[in-house]
Amino acid sequence: MVEPSGVRVPDAPGAKPGETNSLWFSTCMIGKESGFDFVRYDDMHGLERIFEVNGGGAAVFDFDCDGWLDIYMTNGCRVPLSLQSRETPGKLFRNHRRMTFGDCSKESGLMQFGFCSGCAVGDMKEDGFEDLYIAAFGPNQLWINNGDGSFSPLTTKEIPDVSEWSSSVAFADLNADQALDLYVANYLAESDTHPKLCRDSKPGIGDTGCTPPHFTGLPDQILISDGAGGFIDGSTSAGLAEVPGKALGVAVSDFDRNGLPDIFLTHLLNESNTLYLNHSTADGLLFHDSTRMLGLGPASLDRVAFGVAAIDVDNNEWKDILIANGHTYDQTW
Repeated sequence: MVEPSGVRVPDAPGAKPGETNSLWFSTCMIGKESGFDFVRYDDMHGLERIFEVNGGGAAVFDFDCDGWLDIYMTNGCRVPLSLQSRETPGKLFRNHRRMTFGDCSKESGLMQFGFCSGCAVGDMKEDGFEDLYIAAFGPNQLWINNGDGSFSPLTTKEIPDVSEWSSSVAFADLNADQALDLYVANYLAESDTHPKLCRDSKPGIGDTGCTPPHFTGLPDQILISDGAGGFIDGSTSAGLAEVPGKALGVAVSDFDRNGLPDIFLTHLLNESNTLYLNHSTADGLLFHDSTRMLGLGPASLDRVAFGVAAIDVDNNEWKDILIANGHTYDQTW
């Protein structure tokens, strides 16, 4: 482990002579000796199949309520999914303090298999222990925190099966009934048995993975808590079932301060990011696409947007939106 190095934050504007800012940041690199040892597996074979390039997700949460944040990392697997590969599960690392961790995946029962992407945590049962929902290329998974250091998967009898390619997910009480619901951001339609390949324009390369514009987008899904530990699919009633997209990131926050959580989604190049303002009532879910009205579309069209967070950057009590933009493909089609 590398010893931490510190950076002191400059004195605040207007500080009196002699006054110093006590805020101090330190950075350190941790290696295998820390116990945090993880390398994601994406079954790469040189073809750059589209499901190889997106990567995975992480959740930082105190799963055992000992006051220290633990880390969960999603993982991929061998493809096609029919192989039912169990060689590369996701990993849960318990925080042992002083930047040391222990892999407790097996002892906790949290053995995630499959080709998984983003994830989210939320205290679904309101027992003080946060549960974990994992998005995947294939069936998504919801793991219930039993409160004794172990997790149990929720069955498809208790939660609708989401077998599309999901990229990200967020917990939120979308209908204000005091129970956490789930917003599942879906990506695009692709086959794990016959992945789509395109001819690269560069000489000598041949077929390689197609870029996202060659694929059909998928509608997102809303899973509404039934108040008894299960969920029902509320996508159709919310008007999302017929709205295809290629969502990558999702952030949930009450942007218009009407007491209901709104939904912001990131998308690909030439596909506008989206803001759904929540106007749901006791009669049902209702979301308004307010992207154009609020001028959020044009600035996002020339960017590939990935992760997103809602944060009050200027401390004015209104949530702002922080977006991580990026790039994945060098091909020109």
